[in-house]
Amino acid sequence: MHRLILQAKPGEVCDHIDGNGLNNCRSNIRITTARGNGQNLHIPKTSKYPGVRIDKLGKKWQAQIKINGKQRHLGTFDNEIDAATAYRVVCAVLVGECQ
Repeated sequence: MHRLILQAKPGEVCDHIDGNGLNNCRSNIRITTARGNGQNLHIPKTSKYPGVRIDKLGKKWQAQIKINGKQRHLGTFDNEIDAATAYRVVCAVLVGECQ
């Protein structure tokens, strides 16, 4: 139904902003990229920075990035900011852009 409401073309990705796939109000749906749709997952996160998460066992921060479909571990850090910096540096060098 959401594709019909948005008049989405083949290959376009539709996203429910609030994460509720049954809420097809026009104000709650949008056309986005696959990345944008994936970033809109309503899962609790351990960090406000992309590519950063806490290792609950070791109490350390980990940075990771997905490049060409492969997950790459960038390192383990004592604080969240250092992990986020590592992610942004690698993202800028390898991908050419960061969000």
